[in-house]
Amino acid sequence: MIFKKMYKIILNILFPVNCLICHSSNSYLCSNCFKKIKILNLKHKNNKYLDNIFIASSYKDSVLKKLIIAFKYKNVESIGVKLGDFLSLYFNGKLTETYLNNKMEYSILINSYLTHIPSRSYDNLKRDFCPSEILLKQVSLNCNLKYLSILKIRNKRKRQAGLNKKERIKNIKNSFKIKNIKTIDKIKSKNIIIVDDVITTGSTINEAAKTLKEAGVKKVYALILAKNN
Repeated sequence: MIFKKMYKIILNILFPVNCLICHSSNSYLCSNCFKKIKILNLKHKNNKYLDNIFIASSYKDSVLKKLIIAFKYKNVESIGVKLGDFLSLYFNGKLTETYLNNKMEYSILINSYLTHIPSRSYDNLKRDFCPSEILLKQVSLNCNLKYLSILKIRNKRKRQAGLNKKERIKNIKNSFKIKNIKTIDKIKSKNIIIVDDVITTGSTINEAAKTLKEAGVKKVYALILAKNN
């Protein structure tokens, strides 16, 4: 892991960082291109175990898609901070909207714990980071919300990417569990917001919500960066 970090530092020296969108220097995402990402507030039908779901934008957004690919599949960790900032802007805006319509819902949300969808161990070793955890920490920082690492992967499973809907449901079934008994005591009767990067069929986020509900969580929400369908 240390060698990988040193390798990245050397690469940055040899090949200076440029904006992935407009190719200006000093950052993978400049402020002008950051503003180009559209906040859409999308809906999703498959919310079986979720009390509400908040989706910031679409994977079809060309700027956002390019950033997510670089973040998740080319292992550019610093992009995750920028994406977390974008998700925070959306969440704070959504909170304002909710507050105007329902003060009780607003109170529940701002007193909820954040958590994230864990990655497979193999993926974490390959990247040196978990994408949804990077987003989670930035949202926590920007929105002043507490977070807990709650879920862990129970079974070895394939990646969801590339599977059809039936295969995704089968692949993800019973794949999460609560980390330990102490964690169960902390989350019982609490409200949780699950943070993740991309939602396609919703099978992963619903399976995670199901695990939380079975552990005694009162309400489960999802905060998603982009919808991919």
